[in-house]
Amino acid sequence: MSGRLGEFDGLGRRFCDDPVFFAETVLSFSPFSYQAEILRDKAKRVVACLGRQSGKTATIAVKAIHFAYTNPKTTTLIVSPSLRQSIILFDRILGFIYSNRILVASVKRKTRTIIQLSNGSQIIALPCSAHRLRGHTAHMIIVDEAAFVPDDVVVSILNPMLATTDGVLILLSTPWGRNHFYKAFMNSDFSVHKVKSSECPLISSEFLKKQREFMTREAYLREYEAEFVEASTSYFTQDLIQSCIDSSLEFIDESEIVEEARLGK
Repeated sequence: MSGRLGEFDGLGRRFCDDPVFFAETVLSFSPFSYQAEILRDKAKRVVACLGRQSGKTATIAVKAIHFAYTNPKTTTLIVSPSLRQSIILFDRILGFIYSNRILVASVKRKTRTIIQLSNGSQIIALPCSAHRLRGHTAHMIIVDEAAFVPDDVVVSILNPMLATTDGVLILLSTPWGRNHFYKAFMNSDFSVHKVKSSECPLISSEFLKKQREFMTREAYLREYEAEFVEASTSYFTQDLIQSCIDSSLEFIDESEIVEEARLGK
């Protein structure tokens, strides 16, 4: 194994081959069964439709770390509807890396959005902004909250980044509309995972019962059952709303504006 993980005498091959063993031994992370399935999925095209709080961020953070540390000179991109969302996943990745002294020793450069390793690999967090995405070549692209990323960004910008590397595309999200995420979910070329929130041992049935009482049926099915449904009371379809988003414009989080105003910027 490249980098400093070779210090685990005699276990290098297993660390490379089994991301679950890597997660448990190196990161002290014990995945649930559905998380282990995603971690061990070796498909080039993966789509995971998951209910809220099912452990999506932790799962994909581990997968990104394992890929970067065991595949030298590779680039992993994290793309989300906003930079803030990409940084949430990026911070989880950093948290795992900095929990292990050997992984930390392999970090050669770290910024707010980039981490570079001694084996030549790097992980980069990016927003869903066409002009900031173009120009990259990637070996793995992770699209978080993929259902809320415009179709043209995935089809016309992200997919071509994998053309020369035969890289991996991973789409993760709760369901929304009948866009590229839904099409991938229904496409036999993709390895498909579906996880309901009730499958997470950390979520109680009492909590879900309360959520069901205060949400519309359609919203509950989307958010917690990972079902593709349209709200029966909506005048505009989800696809129509999504089509009005200009992918050339970068999403600005209102909390960031408030914080800058507070600091007098």
